[in-house]
Amino acid sequence: MVHFINPLSAIVLFAGAIGAAVLACRFNLQRPTLWRALRCLAGGAVMGCGAAAIPGGNTGIDAVRRIGLRVLAFGLMLAVMVLGFTR
Repeated sequence: MVHFINPLSAIVLFAGAIGAAVLACRFNLQRPTLWRALRCLAGGAVMGCGAAAIPGGNTGIDAVRRIGLRVLAFGLMLAVMVLGFTR
């Protein structure tokens, strides 16, 4: 039973994303291009580096004992989010 948790979670997450796009009338199948693939790869790399740099993700920021590191981590998260939303 433990082996089915991760694949099932990924399937449900993917189905939820498609369902939300369909309900918002924003679902649009597009042919993949090299540029789109590279953008997705770069986005995944940024998210992976962020997850590796901040132990525990967003909740782990509170566990960092030094206030300077907490502020730095939060500031970097905000900067990456702002850059991602202003394309």
